[in-house]
Amino acid sequence: MRKAVFAIIALMMTSLAIAGEGSKRPVWFFGNPDSTYLEDLKNTLGLKAFCSNKYSSFDIGARDYDKTISYKANSNNAIGLGFIYSFLDVNFGYSQNRRADGKKGDSKKIDFQTQMYLPTTTWRIFINKYKGFYLNKPDRWIEDWNPDEYYTRDDIEATSIRATSNYFFNHKRYSNKILFAHQALQKKTAGSFLAGLAFCYNGVRGDSSFIPHNINDTLNFNLDVNSTDYFSLGINGGYAINVVIHQSWFISGLVATGISYARNKQGTSEGETTDNAMNLYLETEFGFGYNCKNFYAGLHRKQYNSMSPIGHEHNNLELRNGKTYIMFVYRIPVKSFSIF
Repeated sequence: MRKAVFAIIALMMTSLAIAGEGSKRPVWFFGNPDSTYLEDLKNTLGLKAFCSNKYSSFDIGARDYDKTISYKANSNNAIGLGFIYSFLDVNFGYSQNRRADGKKGDSKKIDFQTQMYLPTTTWRIFINKYKGFYLNKPDRWIEDWNPDEYYTRDDIEATSIRATSNYFFNHKRYSNKILFAHQALQKKTAGSFLAGLAFCYNGVRGDSSFIPHNINDTLNFNLDVNSTDYFSLGINGGYAINVVIHQSWFISGLVATGISYARNKQGTSEGETTDNAMNLYLETEFGFGYNCKNFYAGLHRKQYNSMSPIGHEHNNLELRNGKTYIMFVYRIPVKSFSIF
């Protein structure tokens, strides 16, 4: 896992080395934007402040796909600071541990992300770690359960690490920096198809089986899995768009879906098993706000879903990570280092 992430970082650094070749830089990589549609704000340093609501959950589906057990972490607010200059976007956020209503247990979170936004491509690394989950609607699954109480699992820990790279085909008229990096101006409405690669590690583990021992037997989950780790490498495709309203207002969105080849390891009370399988994932982003040369303010929501088999062939574990945040960016003119 660490080697794969380091490899992505090495590719990002190689991209910077290529950037110094001046006129030899390939147009397909560095782009040639249409000035009637785009204005790059690369000679500014964006100072960012944001508040966010992060969440994580995972579902385990039985043979009857209409029935799933859902675990959720307590979602709570976080505050953070960040900066962006040219290709690099770094954010740091922190949220205090909290006990939601005194019933849903404790949830602890670690969140880190960094992005590199080139004119034609986007590179991203996300690291999310949640510990402490509660079973959603436990009275539906466990006989004689008090509906005012929650089935909590402070021992369950979910870790997700993703490294992605996407290429935008209509990079002359569409900029991925509008919604994601806030370092460009979209003058006219434009969209672009995209394609890319993604590496992902998802791990969920607990001290005992994810399935409560006193669950309603009619569900036929027949699982005794207390840990799952899967590493996947795959391709994706999708579409992104920036809709401009009255010059400075915008609505933006992105949808990308992919398939990957995954190595899946599962642990039970009797030992571990390893197999290979195909993994599906979906990434969605949506936002709107106000954007001018010196200031950006907007709301942004993103979610990543990844599904893999668990236990028997007709059972699946779907892990979801996402967040909604409000972002404020103030741009300061700085001297250009001629990166692009």
